[in-house]
Amino acid sequence: MGTPTNIECTALIPLSSEPSSLGAGVARMRFSESYFDAGGAWAVEYTTHTPFDSIESAQEYLKLLEEAILEATEMIESDIVAQREHACRRTTDAMRLASYNLSKLAHHVSVSCRILNDLRMLRRILVEQETNICNTHRV
Repeated sequence: MGTPTNIECTALIPLSSEPSSLGAGVARMRFSESYFDAGGAWAVEYTTHTPFDSIESAQEYLKLLEEAILEATEMIESDIVAQREHACRRTTDAMRLASYNLSKLAHHVSVSCRILNDLRMLRRILVEQETNICNTHRV
């Protein structure tokens, strides 16, 4: 057995991809050697303090992103229809390319949502399994 050890580190995470942006978020991660199992292996606790630190909050973010993508797609499609006769070919092609890229992004976000659902289900299964194992060892 050992004594509990806490290691804490801080990392700056940019909140914007623009180089001129000065905003940065701080993520704090804490690893703690809080307990040992029967074999002497220790469990690591990982916590973050960011707006998107759980599967559920990531799902919420992706739902908002899906809505924004849908809104942008509708705007581009209506602009394509409205400017079909008045816009030059280059502008129409650029709008079609934007529409295509938005549809690819929507597909990737949809796939990401399914992956997050799978991860949430796997976490639930693992927690239930761990609880069952702990209850079995106590009996």
